[in-house]
Amino acid sequence: VSIDADTLDAAKGNVTIQATADITVDEAIALTTSGASLTLTAKDDIILNQNISTTNGAINLTAGDDLTLTGTVNSGSAETKIELYDGGYISLGDNGDCEENTCTMTLSSTNLAQITSTGLTIGGADTTNIYLGGLTEAATANVSGTVTLNAIRTDGESQIIFQQNRYESGSNDSKIYFKALTTNSTHNTHLDGDTTITVGDFNGKADYYDSNSVNATFSLGTNITLNMKGGGDVTFTGDEINEHGTIVGAGTYTTNGPVSYIDWDWQLRLAIDSANRNGFLDELDEMVTDIIGSLEKAANC
Repeated sequence: VSIDADTLDAAKGNVTIQATADITVDEAIALTTSGASLTLTAKDDIILNQNISTTNGAINLTAGDDLTLTGTVNSGSAETKIELYDGGYISLGDNGDCEENTCTMTLSSTNLAQITSTGLTIGGADTTNIYLGGLTEAATANVSGTVTLNAIRTDGESQIIFQQNRYESGSNDSKIYFKALTTNSTHNTHLDGDTTITVGDFNGKADYYDSNSVNATFSLGTNITLNMKGGGDVTFTGDEINEHGTIVGAGTYTTNGPVSYIDWDWQLRLAIDSANRNGFLDELDEMVTDIIGSLEKAANC
């Protein structure tokens, strides 16, 4: 089915297009009626080869698979929302991956920089996990409000993971920037990548539905820095809060849940490394080898 873009504007109201396969925009869509929204829902891909815009009306993009942004997205003073049709994994940034899972939707810094809106929501009730790799400051520069990340499935665990090898001090492979940020996960949120909030607040919630239903943890990883460059407030909520990294420049810091300050896993790694450097493990290995050798000789006799 082909629809002329002028026909959509002529409706002078909210426009919804749904497809059982792909939606491809090959002609620029501009809704000129103030406040009129544009909703595109595809069971497979949404491919934006041209620009789409409203006159301060919300833009909602729901794809079953990937979202291709060649054109720009502009909702003005309204929100833009990007969701998955029937669940999966979202990768944000330039070097993020979905670990052992196949990424359902991948949005790079370049993709995100093409979105102009007041507020941007990514993910929702059908999002399993959101993974963030390096995200440039320019990626969300055109979003004047808060970026909200939602991994809030009701039928299973959902996590938000800021990726970086947190055991490598000084690693710069996953620098992440937002103007203001809200994260909501049903289960865990892991800040394992250095993150800078340049203007507003950071509100992180790791037990989105019911604080008593699951063991949901909000973690600021070891050797990780959360830099509140604009002096905004920080609020972490979870059944458990691991404060193993450093928070710099926050206006106020509020925790809703019990706080752990010691990363026992990290301490164990340090102890093993120290023992190894001191030759203890080598000596232990030699002792075990000698014992096994003696037992083998005894068995042969």
